Amino acid sequence: MRHTVGVKISLAGPLFNDGERATLSAIAARLRADGYEVFVPHEQFVEMEGLDEAKVFRTDLDGVRSANLMLCWIDGTQVDDGTAVEIGIFTQLCAQDPDKHRGIVALCTDLRMIRRRGVAPGDGINLFVAGAIKSVGEITWSIDEAVAALKRNTELQPMSPYGWYQLARVHVDRRERRSTCRGDDLPVVESFPGTI
Repeated sequence: MRHTVGVKISLAGPLFNDGERATLSAIAARLRADGYEVFVPHEQFVEMEGLDEAKVFRTDLDGVRSANLMLCWIDGTQVDDGTAVEIGIFTQLCAQDPDKHRGIVALCTDLRMIRRRGVAPGDGINLFVAGAIKSVGEITWSIDEAVAALKRNTELQPMSPYGWYQLARVHVDRRERRSTCRGDDLPVVESFPGTI
């Protein structure tokens, strides 16, 4: 069962020329057709020239913070510097609140990078950036792979009662890591989607 309603994706990537903005807009259209809400930084500003750095930072940061998932387009010989910052921020958000911030999917379609796939460490992507992405997500090599990865993060899989028990145990373990339980206090297990 696909659950995309109410799932917000922050779409990160270079946006400094018509081709880059057109690519990001095409990716956003594909995601919106699948029912996702998508934050695209360049859509927030009517004019791209004469922008104030404080306003750009606040707007982009708010968009990143409000997202459940990040899709970052990382084509080029190196990851765009603004995209790298967004990846770093979202990686930290995932660590702080994994129930809200579910992970990062990186999309690389650049032939220069694809040729390095499996040959160079980090597939030729900056190792720090690749490590940040893979710590909470994955790197994909086509838009179809990226969309499939996003769907995996938003699907509700049918589960046996034992599967629900395992999910509850993971949820409880996460809560125990975030707070300390005293004595015989037991964490409360909240209901999960699809349960009564």
